[in-house]
Formats: sequence, C-alpha cells, structure tokens
Amino acid sequence: MTPAEKEFTEAFKRLKSGKPIRVKKYSLIDLNMVALEAGKKAGSLRRVRYPDLCKEIDAYDKPEKQEQKDKRLKEQYHSEKAEYENLWHQTLARELMLIKRVGELEKTLRSIKQKYPGVLFDLDDMN
Repeated sequence: MTPAEKEFTEAFKRLKSGKPIRVKKYSLIDLNMVALEAGKKAGSLRRVRYPDLCKEIDAYDKPEKQEQKDKRLKEQYHSEKAEYENLWHQTLARELMLIKRVGELEKTLRSIKQKYPGVLFDLDDMN
C-alpha cells in the first residue's frame, strides 16, 4: 500500500466515523471529499490508480437526502393507508353479513314459534 493510498484510506475511515479533520462533519462521502480530507486536491483520488478503494467508497451507504426520505415515507404511508382501508372494508362486509344472518335466524325463530306455540321462551329471553 502506497503512502498516498494509506492517507486516502485513513481519511475515508475518519469520514465514515464522523470525525473528519479537514472537511465539514457529515459531509457527503465521495471521492473528492476523501481526497480533501486526506489533504490532497479534489480529483486526486483516481479510479485508475486506486480502483479497490474507489469501489469501496462508491459502495459505502450514503445517507438519504431529505427529499428521498420524504418520498419513501409518503409511499409507506400510502401503502399503510391502503392496507387499513382494505381491513375496514373487510370488517364492514363481515358486520353486514352478521347482521343479515341474525335477521335470518330471528325470522326462523319466529316461524318456529308460530308453528309450535308451546315454546316457553321469547326473543327477549335470548339475552
């Protein structure tokens, strides 16, 4: 490992840990920022000379921009809204089905009561 590559690697580690010396804290981590943090000129960290380090820097998980975060949250909220609407519709359908079934059972009970008047209970006694 060349001394310059070692400086770039150490600068990248400092940026990842959030403890830079020469650039602003929480700067966007890219090749130019790593070069500036290493005390070199922007553009001195070349992909041709240091391909492995550049791949590692490019693969580093960059923080989301606020717009991306807002868009992701908006999509998440819309999907949750759709899920809750679906649950609500299912609940309403089940409620209507149960109301219909109770009506049918009460009708059947009335017809049984008319056929057999000696039955000893009323609909009010069901509670």
